[in-house]
Parts: sequence; C-alpha cells; structure tokens
Amino acid sequence: MDHRRYWKWMGWAILALGVVLTACRGGLSDWKVSEGQVLPDFTLSAVDGSTVTFNDLKAKSYIVTRFATWCPPCQVELKELETRVWRPYKDKGVLVLAVSSGEDPATVKQFVERHGLTFPVLIDQDGEFARTVGGNSIPRLMILDQ
Repeated sequence: MDHRRYWKWMGWAILALGVVLTACRGGLSDWKVSEGQVLPDFTLSAVDGSTVTFNDLKAKSYIVTRFATWCPPCQVELKELETRVWRPYKDKGVLVLAVSSGEDPATVKQFVERHGLTFPVLIDQDGEFARTVGGNSIPRLMILDQ
C-alpha cells in the first residue's frame, strides 16, 4: 500500500473512532439520580420474557448499567461485569442488571446470546428508565445498595 492510500485509510479510521467514542462518552453532569437518593421503582421486560420490578428485587447491592449493542465500550464493560462481578458475587448478594434503551428486543436478545451474558438484561423500550436516571451517554453504570 502506498503512503497516500495508507494515510487516507488512517484518516477514515481515526474519524470513525472519534464518532464511536463521542457516541459512547461517559459523564456525570447529566445524572438525575444522585448519591443518597432512592431510585424510583421501575418495571422492565427482560430478554428472557420475564418482567423485572426493581422494588421486588432482593439483593444486598445492585450494579445497573445502561448500554447499547452497537457500543464497543459497552461490550467491554458487559464482559467485565459478567466475568469479574456477576459470576464471582451473584451468590453473595450482588445483582447485575443491564438495561438497553430503545433497541429492538430481538437484537438485544441475539447480543446477549452471542456474548454469553447470564445476568438479567432488560429492555427499556420507551426510554422511561433512561429518562429517570438521566443522561444520554453510555455506558452508564450505577452502584446501588439496599
């Protein structure tokens, strides 16, 4: 490959990376739930067809993340949550929940199966959960206790 083609390709790759990183940026300034505040109750459908109501869950601690199937940083985070948190701590009272907002449930289900996720993955079809916790950036992780 000659230098001109290389730099043209490299420019497009950097531009694409910038778009992905901008779309998946994190931030704290747009949170609607702050430390010490009780998270409002919510009910969402899970990819396995069940319904999950937050106030009905019985765990000591919760890790809730918002994600999108197309977001590479989200994919990394979900894999880490599966292997480093869910598997070792699920029997010790830690519950991991992942919430996808506005995506097709079939797409999310395929994503969960492809990535081998075994913790509950929920569908926020109308975006109500996203509006409740705030923020447009993903991944967005919250650590909650009782």
